[in-house]
Amino acid sequence: MIIWSGLGFLPVIFLMVIGFAFYDRNTWTASDAPLAYTLLLTGLVSGVLGWFLRKRGTQTLVDKATGKEVTVRRTHSLFFIPMFYWGPILIAWGLFLLVKQAMRH
Repeated sequence: MIIWSGLGFLPVIFLMVIGFAFYDRNTWTASDAPLAYTLLLTGLVSGVLGWFLRKRGTQTLVDKATGKEVTVRRTHSLFFIPMFYWGPILIAWGLFLLVKQAMRH
């Protein structure tokens, strides 16, 4: 079950779309360079979009009963991790796969 809030589902969509762009039915395996490139590009796109969504303005509301101010910001997360942090996670995973492949050869 995928749990998301706001636009947090977009890293999964980016992963599928970019993955299909790098997919080659004859040579692609799960530990090959195309998967690493897919993760790197998905991480870059998710991180940048998450940063822009995070920089959006907040809304400050005042509770009439207590007079306290409450700041409200829309969240965009996937599995309770903000979209902003999915960028570095996916980039690190992609770099790990590239280093792993380079050490094999």
